Parts: sequence; structure tokens; C-alpha cells
Amino acid sequence: MLSNGGVDRVRRGVDMSFNLSCIIREAGVSTPDKPVAYHVGGTLTFRELDEQSDRLAAGLHDAGVVPGNAVGLQLPNLAEFLVPISAS
Repeated sequence: MLSNGGVDRVRRGVDMSFNLSCIIREAGVSTPDKPVAYHVGGTLTFRELDEQSDRLAAGLHDAGVVPGNAVGLQLPNLAEFLVPISAS
């Protein structure tokens, strides 16, 4: 979400309200059991990614993080890295 509360939803011809989390949520609804990533322990489906990113976003919100805040994460290059990216 834009730090200005979404007033300028279109910036430079790009719809800023449609982002990666929107794409993942739509895929979670239309193809929930389709794998989005394969990893050592198995697969991560769109449904699992959507649910995990929602939990992470809720946890960040509970910790006081609001749209527009910068959050740094240090994670290894694994399929699980998709979760915080999609929670944004």
C-alpha cells in the first residue's frame, strides 16, 4: 500500500494497487493446490503460500508495522523466502 493511503493509486501509468500479493491471492483462489515452488521438504502450494503470507502479515501488523514501513528480513535462498515477499 502506498504511504499516502492509496490516494495516488496510479503512478507513472502503473496500477500500484495490483502487486505480487494480489497475484498470489488470485492464484490461491483459482489454483490453490498448484505448486508455486519445490523445495527439499516437498512443495509449497499457492494455498499454503497465501495462508503463510497472511499469517506473517498479521504478525507484522500485531508488532506495529503499518503500510509504508520498511521491514528488513535476512533469509537463506529457499522456497520459504517467497512468504515474506508475498506478505508485502
